[in-house]
Amino acid sequence: MSNGNKPLTLITRDRSVVTGKKRLEHVLTYTHHPVFIACTDEPAERDVFTDMSFSICKDSGIIQLDKLIPLDVLYSKYHSEALGGLWLEHHEKFVDFLAKFFPDMVLEIGGSNCFMAEQYLKKRTSAYWTNIEPSPVPSDNPRIKVVSGFFDAAFKKTGKVDAVVHSHVLEHMYDPDAFLKNIYRLLDDGGLHIFSVPNLAKYLELGYSNCVNFEHSIFLAEYFIDHFLAKNRFAVIKKHYFHEHSIFYAARKTEKKLDTRLASKYREYKKKFLAYARNNNKIVADINRKIVKTEGAVYLFGAHVFSQMLVTLGLRTEKIKFVLDNSKIKQGKRLYGTDLLVQPPEFIRGEKKPTIILRVGAYKKEIQAQIRSINKSTVFIE
Repeated sequence: MSNGNKPLTLITRDRSVVTGKKRLEHVLTYTHHPVFIACTDEPAERDVFTDMSFSICKDSGIIQLDKLIPLDVLYSKYHSEALGGLWLEHHEKFVDFLAKFFPDMVLEIGGSNCFMAEQYLKKRTSAYWTNIEPSPVPSDNPRIKVVSGFFDAAFKKTGKVDAVVHSHVLEHMYDPDAFLKNIYRLLDDGGLHIFSVPNLAKYLELGYSNCVNFEHSIFLAEYFIDHFLAKNRFAVIKKHYFHEHSIFYAARKTEKKLDTRLASKYREYKKKFLAYARNNNKIVADINRKIVKTEGAVYLFGAHVFSQMLVTLGLRTEKIKFVLDNSKIKQGKRLYGTDLLVQPPEFIRGEKKPTIILRVGAYKKEIQAQIRSINKSTVFIE
């Protein structure tokens, strides 16, 4: 990482993102966590670590990270491919959801490799798409315009915008209010705001370790999303629940004041969050006990935040041969914050009873099926 030998200056967040008040209570700290969710060719000595400390708002119950990584560090390299069958289905269903509202001039925030843009433009031949993304992949489609950068108050539209679209972006925002205000500013009255978010309340319930981290710095549950939308005068016109993975929202800009009353979730979310943390610690302790008893090769699936969290929680890595991952961009590199190199899943073909640690949240079933198609003798530790 380019700033590996320089001190990391963190951004202090000491006010609730919901109320703006300093009525915060510390709930949990994960120590010595890597700041970069990706893979690297650089030596491990250059890796940067810091603590992840979370507090809860005493008034609203929202949980948030206390110290933030500067955005230019956090997203300094492309690392979001959204691979696999579940993501493909997500993108297809979200494009179908978007198409129900017929926007022709679409602005996407954080469109990554423009996959959804390509899919939508096939359905809507009169449409044009602009993608603003900090680490974009160029597109040769003449109906797609790619802009390199962050979406913020300085962004100016160059023409009409029927709909602002984003997928799994809102939960990455340090200030959801400011983000939504900027979207509101771009749209004409009645303009559409259509987006997908992870169902973080469900993730917390199921113990997914990608629920909160340096990128998901706010526990942005559906309850709080509804509040932020109403506060910024976006009227929700339709929701769709995509498995237990995501929630699709369609909202419309309005000049009317909406109901922003918010009951406190303090007791509920504090209890659930601490139970979530205890459960993940128990899971890692159980995995470690199983690793010790394993005689053959052990692998860890996923060169991503799931695996980094396991290591932060004390996963014993000395017996892990490689990390397995489907991303060609990651293969041959090292998972940041660890000494583990990445290989494709095909690496285990022909091996006798390989053991794979599999803690990948909603993607477990499709990955298990893939691994079993490569090597039926694989043993999974979950």
